[in-house]
Amino acid sequence: MKKLLTVFTLLSLLLLPVLFAQESDDSEDFYISLDEDFSQVTPSEESTPASSSEKSNIAMGLWIESYSKNESLIRDIASGEIPGYEFDNSHLISYANWWFWGNITKNFQLDAEIALWDFDRTLYKANSWGSNPPDISFKDGLQSLTSMFFSPIYYCNDDGVGSFNKFAFNITTPIVKTRLGYGALKENGMSSFEGIFNVIDRWDDVGNGYLEIKNGTILEELGNFTIDILGALSTMRGTYGSYKYLDVKYKEIVESALTFTSSTTATNVFDYSTADDNAASAYLLVSPFRFLKLEAHALTAFGTNITYGMDSSAFAGRISFANDMETITASVMQSYSGASAATIWGDDDSIAPDTATTQIDVSADIGNILTLGLDQGITLNTVEDLSSGFWNFRTQPNLDFYLSDLINKDISLGLYGVIDVDRPELSKNKTNVYVPYIEEVGVEINCDGLFPLLQKLTVDYAMLAEYNTWTAKKGLKVNTIYHSVMVNTDLTENFNVHLGSIIRSNEEDTTVPFAIATGFFLKKTPLPGSPKIWAHFTYGMNPYEWYNYSMYRRDDPSLNPSHRTYLLNTLNENTNTSEVSVGFIWDIQ
Repeated sequence: MKKLLTVFTLLSLLLLPVLFAQESDDSEDFYISLDEDFSQVTPSEESTPASSSEKSNIAMGLWIESYSKNESLIRDIASGEIPGYEFDNSHLISYANWWFWGNITKNFQLDAEIALWDFDRTLYKANSWGSNPPDISFKDGLQSLTSMFFSPIYYCNDDGVGSFNKFAFNITTPIVKTRLGYGALKENGMSSFEGIFNVIDRWDDVGNGYLEIKNGTILEELGNFTIDILGALSTMRGTYGSYKYLDVKYKEIVESALTFTSSTTATNVFDYSTADDNAASAYLLVSPFRFLKLEAHALTAFGTNITYGMDSSAFAGRISFANDMETITASVMQSYSGASAATIWGDDDSIAPDTATTQIDVSADIGNILTLGLDQGITLNTVEDLSSGFWNFRTQPNLDFYLSDLINKDISLGLYGVIDVDRPELSKNKTNVYVPYIEEVGVEINCDGLFPLLQKLTVDYAMLAEYNTWTAKKGLKVNTIYHSVMVNTDLTENFNVHLGSIIRSNEEDTTVPFAIATGFFLKKTPLPGSPKIWAHFTYGMNPYEWYNYSMYRRDDPSLNPSHRTYLLNTLNENTNTSEVSVGFIWDIQ
């Protein structure tokens, strides 16, 4: 750990002489653009990188959201079996963020967001046990809300006055690039690395923060070689952690990378090695021809709680093919992962501990009308015994139809189905056989400009079946079937209406069989400040997990999906509540 700190000190010393120097060269090599934050602001020409004669150019804006959230119980809280509809609580929630980012100097970029206010006031909270008086009456709630006006700045900040939601600096020199930050930096956040395995997974919210140091532009290009060197310290894993990589590319022919990730739960940084977990990986890509790629990735984990060896290691190889027009693509991946294998800073689902997996992906475009795809996985769970392990064969065909060339309408249709074949452990029952079953099916219809009063329409349907454990007496029996529906419509460029539903089918008395959510989003209004307005109603589900005005699907990129799916990302969450909410958003730029 001391050696690592020494390296960071030396790199920082290289940075200091040129940190605030104003360069006469206007080359963009010295500029790292900042990605947009949630306000979706694109800087105007006046907010472009500072020239040699400009000392500071910062874009700023204000994001305000205020909404009322009202929840009711649709099942009794004692058993969860008795249906009903009982008003439970009401909240007024509001927050305002002052964001600013841009160039302080040519070498110094800033990305920050200050919470001007952030509060959640309970206006009413029932006592749902019998006929007891409410925990918080409307009088108490109104009194709490009124008292805020006596000191608005203080009482409108539940987490303290003027707290930073995010704060980051990008310091750029020809030799070294340094990034320091914490909070919800989103696309302007930490670096990542993914070969076959995702070994350094980026976070939108980097928590208490990180420090990254990379090589500068004059060290990136050396002839036909591209070099990327990263060293980072962070508190996002354990009490202290680090991640680093060395990535070298030769044209588009060869790429080789080494990564090392680590974290500790030790209280003191000098005791780092007394309670640490580490992972090292090596990645190689060779593309001898434009249509062919060969990849290999090896990883091993070790530390105070992980014993170095095959049980803590993972290996994978992949062959990929694509023709010149990329109308036909194919890849075959084979991996092995021990039971204790871990990435430490990555996505452990990408290595799938305690499995051996063969993954085949094929896609073919037929004209501009049809795309055929196959997602085929063969997985051995429990790798210790090939003969008595649990085998799973997962087959997912995908089809996409594009009808614009046939009927002169922008309409597309997507289909998929998932069929599993499992082989239960032979060691438990020698008569166990391969058991096929349908896991999931889905269909999606997209229409653009089909009707004058319907600019865009997306309709999704997906069915997911969950099964009980296979037994020799009962075989494989369905436990629960979920039917997921989402209809998303843009009636105009300014007005969106959506509907979602989950239908659950099983024999449990606590199951809420029917769930629904519906709402609208008005992107611009003639009210002062031109606020956006949204409203939604939910019953037995809540698909608004990230934003209150758009539904959240299981294939959202933030979830690193491995397979196609049209399911809403809410099957058994918020099943016993109903919500009515309405809100306003001011995006002042």
